Amino acid sequence: MARLEPVLDRRTFNITMLSGVAALMGRNAMAQATPAMWLLFTKSAGYEHSVIKSDIGQPSHLGRCLKPLFETRNLGLRESKDGSLFEPETIGAFAGFVFFTSGDLTTPGTDQQPPMSAAGKAALLRAVQNGKPFIGLHSAADTFHGPADGPVDPYIAMLGGEFEAHGDQQVAAATIDDPTFPGIGQQNDWTFNEEWYVLKNLASDLKPIQQLKTAGMKGNMYQRDPFPLTWTRTHGQGRLFYTGLAHREETVASEAFLNLIGGAVDWCRG
Repeated sequence: MARLEPVLDRRTFNITMLSGVAALMGRNAMAQATPAMWLLFTKSAGYEHSVIKSDIGQPSHLGRCLKPLFETRNLGLRESKDGSLFEPETIGAFAGFVFFTSGDLTTPGTDQQPPMSAAGKAALLRAVQNGKPFIGLHSAADTFHGPADGPVDPYIAMLGGEFEAHGDQQVAAATIDDPTFPGIGQQNDWTFNEEWYVLKNLASDLKPIQQLKTAGMKGNMYQRDPFPLTWTRTHGQGRLFYTGLAHREETVASEAFLNLIGGAVDWCRG
């Protein structure tokens, strides 16, 4: 007896194909609707700034100001002080990083929140090396100091500069080196009442966006030539942005600062 092969009629075939296409479109729509998640990391193993103080589970002043920048770019922003998020098995959940941190993050430190492990720190450096964007704000440069007479810490080498000192908060200006940088605006310089960092171990390949206008500033540490305050650089495949601004609440909430950080997100994403 001849073997009967199943026959798929044209109508059944079309319905099956359409169902498959609809399922694929549905999965694509869900993927597009789920925003890529960035991590705003605010652990303070050293000094804890008021702009990032918050009750656990509640956003800080900085988090409230930054979140709309990410939402308008269809990006999520998770704020946390939990260093365990950098473990190799969990760090992949984040598409990029914003750091407002201080001290040795592998210790509980001032805020007593879970520290990074050595493996977590290595995973962060590897993630940026492999292309994930990184934005450092203010005391991100006051993080992972190496010994005074020793080599620069790998985190500082990645960031491009290290906090050395600051004087009294005062009104000063930052000149604009790169007026084409997204979000920088058209003004000749920015004037803020801020806590101005003096930095050391500056990488040779920094691209300055702003420099601190030191002329007329009070304090011995500022009696020097202008130096980079805001910059970009690359680390392997990763794009990095840093600014020494953001100590004060009014700076963080200002239109100029938020436009700059929005531009930094765009630049870091390429």
